[in-house]
Amino acid sequence: MCSVWIKAAVVQTAGPGWGKESGMTKFTKEESMLMMLYNTDSREELIKELAGMKVQLQPEEKKLAKLTNKVIKKLNSISLTATDGSAHIF
Repeated sequence: MCSVWIKAAVVQTAGPGWGKESGMTKFTKEESMLMMLYNTDSREELIKELAGMKVQLQPEEKKLAKLTNKVIKKLNSISLTATDGSAHIF
């Protein structure tokens, strides 16, 4: 599985025991791939990069805009629970 490191956030991708019922944010494979395209050091920096990319999209790129909105929303909803300042996002 590919990995991305994000400081101060713990998140898991789809799998048994994860999701809303466990309090963990679940990312789809498409969402994970989008996040991996931006090699950032923090959740906040990733949100900033995705927001910057989104404003440059063409009107016909609706699917990518929708995906980006979903990822930003999920990243904004993450509870910062890491105690050492860095944690594995997926």
